[in-house]
Formats: sequence, C-alpha cells, structure tokens
Amino acid sequence: LTLSLWAERALLPEGELARIRVRCDAGRITSIETGVAPDARDVRHENATLAPGLVDLQVNGGDGAAYDEADPEARARATQFHLRSGTTGLLATLVTAPLEHLERALARLRAHVSAEGPVIGIHLEGPFLSDGKRGAHTAAHFCDPTPERVARVIEAAGAALRMVTLAP
Repeated sequence: LTLSLWAERALLPEGELARIRVRCDAGRITSIETGVAPDARDVRHENATLAPGLVDLQVNGGDGAAYDEADPEARARATQFHLRSGTTGLLATLVTAPLEHLERALARLRAHVSAEGPVIGIHLEGPFLSDGKRGAHTAAHFCDPTPERVARVIEAAGAALRMVTLAP
C-alpha cells in the first residue's frame, strides 16, 4: 500500500519544515519532500503538523489492561490504546511482583516483541529494588539480584528484555 501525506508543517530532527509531502510504502516512509504544493494523490492535512511517533520506554498497560495479564486480548488492547495516541513503538513494562509471576509474564510478552514494533521490547521495573528507592512498588516482592535470579529473568525474557530498572 502506497500513501502520500501532505501537511502545511512538519517537525523533524532538522527542525520545522513547511509544505511537506511524506510518501509511505507498506507502512514505511520512503521519501520526504519539502516546499511542495499538494497534489491530487495526497491525503491533505492543511491545518495539521506532522511529527514523528513517540517511542515510549515505560508502558505498564492501557485501556484498563496491564502487560502482565495472562489474557492476550488484554495485552493487545493496551497496545492498541497507545497506538491510537501516537505511540509507534513501546517497551511493555512489568512492575515488581513475585519472581514466578514475572517469569510467566516475561515468557508471554516475548512472543509479542518485534523490531518492527509496536512492542519493541520489554522493560522490567523491579523486583531488584531497595525499599529506599521503591516508589509505588510493593516492597514485599523485592529481592536481591542474585546470579540465579538474574539468570531466571534473562531466560524467561530472552532477547526481548531491553531495559531493567535497578535500585539495589
């Protein structure tokens, strides 16, 4: 599917650009033209500003669903919620819980991770936190990051694990 978008403005790494056309093929940007007038093939956004999608590195869930849920439809609902809001890629985040619960959740989530997104990895937030740095986490589930526990987490998540929040 080829798509051509035209907008009066766009925000890109090089700054604000005017009268811009973005061509996409199969969901990927293939070219960007600036200083151009719209043509008949363009989907026009005359009163809009195009901006890159957000890559969110800490997403616990959304739309009433959390990423540690066993129900795949709940996890999909959380992802769709963020996609509707402009997020194009995210790290599904799990918070402190019993280690066995986290292992099951990591194993389920790793099947949803893809370099193309929208779930580009997993962020494990705990359970390797100290009480003095616990924030909203349940301290009863904290544990030290022993080699055995860390190995269990890595085995469950595999290469999908992209970030771990630690406060030992």
